[in-house]
Amino acid sequence: IHMNLDLNKLGIILFPSTRSLAFLDILRKNNIILNEVIVMGAWPFLGNDFINESKKYKYNSFFNLNDDIDTIIESITKSVKYVNSTDINSDELYEILNSHQCSQYIFTGGGILKDRVLSQNIDFIHIHPGDINNYRGSTCFYYSYLNEGVISCTSFIMKKEIDKGEIMNICNISQNIRIDSDQKFFTDYIFDPLIRALTLEKLLCQAKLNSSIKTYVLNKYNKHQYHIAHPMIRSLFALKINENYEGNKPRRVLINE
Repeated sequence: IHMNLDLNKLGIILFPSTRSLAFLDILRKNNIILNEVIVMGAWPFLGNDFINESKKYKYNSFFNLNDDIDTIIESITKSVKYVNSTDINSDELYEILNSHQCSQYIFTGGGILKDRVLSQNIDFIHIHPGDINNYRGSTCFYYSYLNEGVISCTSFIMKKEIDKGEIMNICNISQNIRIDSDQKFFTDYIFDPLIRALTLEKLLCQAKLNSSIKTYVLNKYNKHQYHIAHPMIRSLFALKINENYEGNKPRRVLINE
């Protein structure tokens, strides 16, 4: 199967989150101008505890953490719309999507898409933090790293069945990072958005060269659904990450080519 990923008809729906900030950073770095940006909820949104941890550990080196939205989006879009709600299924957002300014939107959160939204003939592009073949559900990279020492991300078109759309690409991530015990925000608010953003970057750069993207649908999925990782799983993940950290090499997170 092939799908057309036309950057001139692409939009993004920005849920107030560090995932959105990581995605915006990728768009800016690659000079990608979107057709429409829809901003959900209230910005800026970062709390003081996060900001303090971020300064201590220089999280800005991973992606730009400026959450003053207006200064960011003026350089990456032709049109901006604001929605008070943070619910992806809200009437307010539905009306904007119904105007068909874009045929495809990058999804950044806000709930599980309901039938009414999915039936609008719009492709919603989701970046899932796991290899969708084997890891469906939530916070999948914790489990794949503990099971196999592998961290992957999948970009796919969202469908009614959760994590079962047309797959566009799967990227494997390599990292050299250390997670200290007081880095309580790092894994979910920096690492998770970053690996998704790198996967999105690869997809968008591919679309820049050729808007026809080869996609495929899996006939057979691993039926197991992973649930939000328990604190014990998270601490085991950090232990394993730290065991593999090479202190004489720079801190990095990147896609394995």
